[in-house]
Amino acid sequence: MTRRSTKTPTKVGRLKAALARGESLRSAAQEAGVPKSTASRWKVQAGPKAAGKSKPSRPLDEATAAEIAAVLDASKPIGLPAIVARAEVVRALLARVEGPVERDEFPATSFITIARYLDELDRLVVELTPPAPKDPDQDENVIAAGGVFVARLAALIEAAERRSP
Repeated sequence: MTRRSTKTPTKVGRLKAALARGESLRSAAQEAGVPKSTASRWKVQAGPKAAGKSKPSRPLDEATAAEIAAVLDASKPIGLPAIVARAEVVRALLARVEGPVERDEFPATSFITIARYLDELDRLVVELTPPAPKDPDQDENVIAAGGVFVARLAALIEAAERRSP
C-alpha cells in the first residue's frame, strides 16, 4: 500500500510564495507546513528555475507576497457573489504581478498557479450563473397561451354581441 502524498496546491503555493519573497528554504518550508527536505524535493521537482539554476528572482514587496499567500490559503468561497468577488481580487493580483513576471522578477510558476486558481473561479461562476430567462416572444408556452387567450377573448366578445339587442 502506498503512502498518501501530502503535496497539495495550497502547500506548494505557500512554499512558492515564501521563496518568491526571498525567504530561506527552511523558513519557506515552515510556512508551508512541510519538512525542509520535502520543500527541497518539491523545489527540485519544479525544475531548474525553481531550484535556483537560473537567474534568481527579486523578492516581492511584502504586501503582494502577503496577498498571494492569503488568496492561496483562503477557504473556497461559497455562493456566486463571493466567487465573483474572489475572482476580481485574483484578477487584479494577476494584473499587478504580470509585469514582474515578464521582467523575470517574479516566478512564472507562481503566476501560473494563481492563474489556474482564477480559471477555477471563472468555471465556478459559469456553473453557478443561472441561465438567462427566455424571451417571451420566442417561448412556445407563452405563444400557445397567448393563442388560447385570444381565442377565449374572441369567444367572449362573440357571446356578448349575440346577447346585445
